[in-house]
Amino acid sequence: MSIPITWIPEHPSYACFSMQRYWRFLDAARKQDDPYECRSIVPLPHENDFLGRGKFSRAWARKVSYPLTIKSAKQSSIVHILDHSWADMLAYVPKNTRKVVTMHDLIPLRDFTGLTSAQLERFRKRVSYIKQADYVIADSSYTREEGIHFLGLDPSRVCVIPCGVIIPETSPKNPSSDGSLRIGSLGSHVPRKNLRIFPRALHCYRSLTTRFPTFLRAGESLDPELSSLVRSAVGENQFKELGKCSDEQLEAFFASLDVLVVPSLYEGFGLPVLEAMARGIPVIAARTSSLPEVGGDAALYFDPNDPEELAQRLLEASNPSVAMTLSQAGLERAKLFSWRASLEGFYQAYDQLLG
Repeated sequence: MSIPITWIPEHPSYACFSMQRYWRFLDAARKQDDPYECRSIVPLPHENDFLGRGKFSRAWARKVSYPLTIKSAKQSSIVHILDHSWADMLAYVPKNTRKVVTMHDLIPLRDFTGLTSAQLERFRKRVSYIKQADYVIADSSYTREEGIHFLGLDPSRVCVIPCGVIIPETSPKNPSSDGSLRIGSLGSHVPRKNLRIFPRALHCYRSLTTRFPTFLRAGESLDPELSSLVRSAVGENQFKELGKCSDEQLEAFFASLDVLVVPSLYEGFGLPVLEAMARGIPVIAARTSSLPEVGGDAALYFDPNDPEELAQRLLEASNPSVAMTLSQAGLERAKLFSWRASLEGFYQAYDQLLG
């Protein structure tokens, strides 16, 4: 008989793209004969439903409806918070219930650029509840060390369980019509994503080659100033923004790339690195935080404060033999990560808690 586990994800009204995908992939990895029956406390949204609601609805969910749902939930052996920024929900978990929190990153405690003092204080307060957990799961060794450093977590109660990736059965690639290097960027535009390195890096790359690169962007749109700088660097018709994408649109995005660049100053894990590798797309990533841990020897790296070095890496990736080597190495690297392995890591943590 399976042991009941209650998962508490980020509330769907917040519509965080990455956290809903994390939740959905883990849920899909479950099997009927698993030793634990992991059930989410709220229904899983449709895979492309990331619309969210207004501020009042989100506040109601956080302050009223979610706490009441947690308090009245059927008793489970373990309650597992799937997103560290909802660790404050531990206050509503019934007594004598074991508690687990997944900690994805604590970046605002190290780099609060772009946050107001009120936003930073809210984050500090919410993640402080992580210390009440019986066990903490970190996505990476980097994040584990951040938890020990900033929150004073007991190292013996923090383990590393990497995120997974799904390797498509087929990953058709759309060839470039003019032979130009098609450079991709994916994710949000918060300052730590370091997107402002692109205009200078693209200008430098253009000085090293006779072909104009194409820059493709998926996720939050760039601000008007940065968008204008990128267009100036690559040409008006060589820059395309796709906005937030469904899974199907993301596949089309990856199929149109020659290389994905992840220039972040800080990442708790950096899932786009693996998602590109799983599709045979060469990856160039910043040599910082968790990114080398995830990409291993299958990516090219650069100093996130050096656009000239990024330009050199782009030139390397434009070499067909280098691109082929990176593509093959990336696919092999991606095979080391799966959502089923992540879920089985959870089960091992639950085993330890229940003795």
